[in-house]
Amino acid sequence: TLLGCVREGNLIKNDDDFDAGYVSLKKSPKEVKRETIEIITNLLKQGFNITINYIGRLFRIDNGTGVHLDILTVWFKGDWNVAYGGAGIKLGVDDFLPVSNGTLMSSDVYVPNRSEVFLSGYYGEGWRVPDPGYVSNNKQTGKTFIKDYHKNLMTQLEFLKLQKKIELEKKTNPEMGI
Repeated sequence: TLLGCVREGNLIKNDDDFDAGYVSLKKSPKEVKRETIEIITNLLKQGFNITINYIGRLFRIDNGTGVHLDILTVWFKGDWNVAYGGAGIKLGVDDFLPVSNGTLMSSDVYVPNRSEVFLSGYYGEGWRVPDPGYVSNNKQTGKTFIKDYHKNLMTQLEFLKLQKKIELEKKTNPEMGI
């Protein structure tokens, strides 16, 4: 979504969803995961429905209208952003925050402070030219954090515990999402 926003001011042709991210200032993958689970729980309490990706890497939020957002966690290990798939991009928090204003489909949106640096690091120097055959590869950035990335993912057991916790809370808060 950021690539289309910065490059074209629109969604990329054939893109089938809207990706968003939140910046975590937590230092370890386990802390980031706990924070993400807390955010999911709070969204559920506010009545949003949440779907967790089958391998735990992101979650989808919707309000029952058929429109949804895929939410990814933006987090850091030292001077590196641990991006989707465990790709390491030489960026710090100040490359993301404070956010800047962008435009997507004639609407104002927030984008990372230095979006072009992120896009260059993640997609390579040729990111400005559309490449219909492009396939994401976490090794393209020159450094990966696969082990830490997997520690950040929700396990099946954690998912089941969260599901049980939400079912119990729903008894006293029937307005909760599912």
